[in-house]
Amino acid sequence: MEHLEEWVLAYTLLGIVLLSFVQVVLRYAFHYNFTWFEELGRYICIFLTFLGASIAVKTGAHFSMDAIVQSVPAKTAHLMKAVVNLACALFFIIIVYYATLHCMKLNQYGVKTAALRIPMFVPYLSIPVFSFTMGLRFFGKMLFHIRAFINNQPFHP
Repeated sequence: MEHLEEWVLAYTLLGIVLLSFVQVVLRYAFHYNFTWFEELGRYICIFLTFLGASIAVKTGAHFSMDAIVQSVPAKTAHLMKAVVNLACALFFIIIVYYATLHCMKLNQYGVKTAALRIPMFVPYLSIPVFSFTMGLRFFGKMLFHIRAFINNQPFHP
């Protein structure tokens, strides 16, 4: 269960690759294409982007500029990382708020996607959902660094 997100990401990516392959073969070999595929691909890319970003927060895979953090004492480094993680958590909570408002408006107006004819808010739900998980994960990282600061633990980037 711990790697559920990674499995969903991998199999969704594999699925979109296979669908893309079928679409290319149908287009060039049989001069036929699915009208809904491009739209589905776009919405799956949104899903994959936010799921992947959430996983990257979990694993610490996002790039960071840490030259200053590396050059200060451990207590200061923990404090700096706690502040940065708090700022990131707050940023993603703001994203959750505005993305949720946007999804609610799309639902309220009854907007449907052009080709798939599903409610437009459904493809965009991944934005507030995974932004929420990113916010929680940044908040957890902040708590980790605050505990490490209080307990005077060594800093490991």
